Amino acid sequence: MNQLTNIFRKGPRRWITLTIAMLLIAGGGALVYLGEQHTFGLESESFTFESGGYTLVATLHRPTSDGPHGVVVFVPGDGPADVDTGILPVWESLAAAGYATVQWNKRGVGGSTGNWLDQDMADRADEVPDVLEALAHRDDLDTDNLGVIGASQGGWVIPLVADRIDVDFFIAWSTAIAWREQGAYLTERQLVKAGASPELTARVRTADQEDRGNTYRNYRDWYASLADDVSEFFSEASEVRWNFAKRNNDLDARETLPAMLNTPVLLLLGGQDDNVDVDDTERVYREILGGPCLNVIRYPDADHNLLNHDDFGLVVVGIFEPRSIFADGLLDDIERFAARRHDC
Repeated sequence: MNQLTNIFRKGPRRWITLTIAMLLIAGGGALVYLGEQHTFGLESESFTFESGGYTLVATLHRPTSDGPHGVVVFVPGDGPADVDTGILPVWESLAAAGYATVQWNKRGVGGSTGNWLDQDMADRADEVPDVLEALAHRDDLDTDNLGVIGASQGGWVIPLVADRIDVDFFIAWSTAIAWREQGAYLTERQLVKAGASPELTARVRTADQEDRGNTYRNYRDWYASLADDVSEFFSEASEVRWNFAKRNNDLDARETLPAMLNTPVLLLLGGQDDNVDVDDTERVYREILGGPCLNVIRYPDADHNLLNHDDFGLVVVGIFEPRSIFADGLLDDIERFAARRHDC
């Protein structure tokens, strides 16, 4: 199983931070301008909560207006995700709609205990009611007014959340349908981007369809059998990563999406997504959830992260206009969807 890239990139954010520091030194005007651009209409605080016997470190972002505010829970994609300040423009949009947002460091990341690679998607879904329970005592929050965002791999989590608690709306962000099909699609996109010859493409496809066995040793034997030019298209998995994939390999949203039926859903897709077959995602969502409760928006120039810029462009835009790194209209679309009455 090929690993998804993180739903939000970490590398460019580090360059943004470094470049901002250099510009602040360069002049007082930059200090004022950048200070304004990087000030968000949010009040943030950290807390911890317990889930599945583990302690997770979370951050709550609240609107600056008087509450009580509804709550939007963010379920991130693959990888060792932590509380990502690069998403603050999204949380600001939700704050403008009257919602606080909560996100947390995955197990084993940023002070959270455990290991996220030991989880399946049901474990991740269990964390949502647990974090809400930790917030339920607060007078400034209304945890009964609830939205849930599932980004990328989080798209397999949110239907399981719908089976556990009542949710007023869902936002599905660059989500896939079937784990195995998504891996095959990612391999196909890699072949296209690499300009692979027909002969190499055929050999990679054959390797991708081969039985990799039921044990990690079987997998290692399969990987060792690959020719060098073929192996470049497959990430070599550690044993813990292989076990994670094995636990989740049969995931198929067709089986779980019906739990979200009759709940407002906003499906957000990027036209330049190399990780997810967005045509397949939209087709399946429409087949299962189609009707007045389903809203689909595509951003033709956006990638898997719903960004419109390459790495260099992301750095430059992120410095001067951090709200503009996302696809045109995305922040407004999220705010409008969250602010409306959620009765379809």
